[in-house]
Amino acid sequence: MEKFSYFKKLITDDDIKFIDIKVVNFIGLLKHFTYPISKFDKNLFIDGVGADGSSIGGYAVIERSDIRIIPDIETGFIDPFFPEKTISFLGNIKYASSDEDFPLCPRATAARSENVLKKLGIGDQSLWIPELEFFLFDGYSYSLEPMSTYVEFISNEANTAENFGYKLNNKRGYASIPPYDKSIEFRTELSKIAEGLDIGIKVHHHECGVPGQLEFELDTKPLLKSADDILTMKYLIKNLAVKYNKIATFMPKPMHGISGSGMHLHQFIKKENKNIFDGNVISDLSNEGLYYIGGILKYARELTAITNASTNSYRRLIPGFEAPTVICYSNSNRTSALRIPGYIKDPSMRRIEYRPPDATGNPYFTLSALLAAGMEGITDKIDPGKPATGNLENAKRKFKKLPKNLPMALDFLKKDHTFLTKNGIFKEEAIKHWIELKEKEAASVSIYPNPKEIELYFNF
Repeated sequence: MEKFSYFKKLITDDDIKFIDIKVVNFIGLLKHFTYPISKFDKNLFIDGVGADGSSIGGYAVIERSDIRIIPDIETGFIDPFFPEKTISFLGNIKYASSDEDFPLCPRATAARSENVLKKLGIGDQSLWIPELEFFLFDGYSYSLEPMSTYVEFISNEANTAENFGYKLNNKRGYASIPPYDKSIEFRTELSKIAEGLDIGIKVHHHECGVPGQLEFELDTKPLLKSADDILTMKYLIKNLAVKYNKIATFMPKPMHGISGSGMHLHQFIKKENKNIFDGNVISDLSNEGLYYIGGILKYARELTAITNASTNSYRRLIPGFEAPTVICYSNSNRTSALRIPGYIKDPSMRRIEYRPPDATGNPYFTLSALLAAGMEGITDKIDPGKPATGNLENAKRKFKKLPKNLPMALDFLKKDHTFLTKNGIFKEEAIKHWIELKEKEAASVSIYPNPKEIELYFNF
């Protein structure tokens, strides 16, 4: 184990004190367990460590809750936020008493999707470029009490009378410069930290949303590594925010009337070191690239149950904020679900951009589901038709729309998810469990009145 020897030397040279094993729970949140450095040995990466799956979140019931977490030695990094020097690893989940695949493990799902790509002979690598959007606030508060239901955000970029600094108009935050852009120091430090952990940053900038919407676009990585990077970046962003006395949220639509936060996903496939999406059929795409689009568009409504996994996700997918609402593809229109970036001149980087996803889902499931749909498009030669043009919301050509809420998306997924399970990427148990958990989330949100209802109905 070459990596084991590398970390063994690093432990001695850098006086590392602890090992931290991070694991993503079923819905996409990180958990962690920390061990003294004396526990670092080869068996750790074979046998793993025991944990209570029912308490991690979504992995087991109390009656059969024991699981094992096997750290992946390829994911090791020195955690920049621990009080003592600590090496952190991301872990896979196994049954407590056997080595067979645990059907709910997100990282194993992503690994299976990469294996199916090769098995079907479509390609050698599925490559991804995520765009992570989020809000950086100075604080927030909320209440769900019967006599006091509210939410309030605090931001030094707010366009309010209480903010005496330079102000930005709503929707005009995109690529703003200092002193209007008040997060440049935060983003600069975050970029240095991420680059030091081999999470390449393509670009970062202020986004449209005022106050405090930011974006980090990550470098091109294979599917599993890209999902790891998404999860790790969210961890870095939240922890660095604490250092700056800020708080970060990836909630897609925390504020009404302000642009929402998505996670646009650029993607392409390489085979024998050649980008199979590059061609000259339509918009510099090959037939394979177009068929891949066809697969994603065919299953766009089912996919939203995974790629847009919160009730709040659907408050973002509305007209008027450059958010995708229409199931079609276009060369440049940002209201289409799928876009072909027009600025790509390098044939080796020819790609498509799927715009509906956000960061409230599980990134391993999100990327794996999109690849599964795209691969079916290629194997079944699903024709996406011609790219859409003009005002898509009022187009004469009738397009299907994305689901308007999470329960609707879950109904689509419940009726048709064979494209996810037929090659073994997703296990049937995982799909059923996802639907069950998300239906409970949606039901819990639906019972609460909100201030708009008070405005509309209080005086009846």
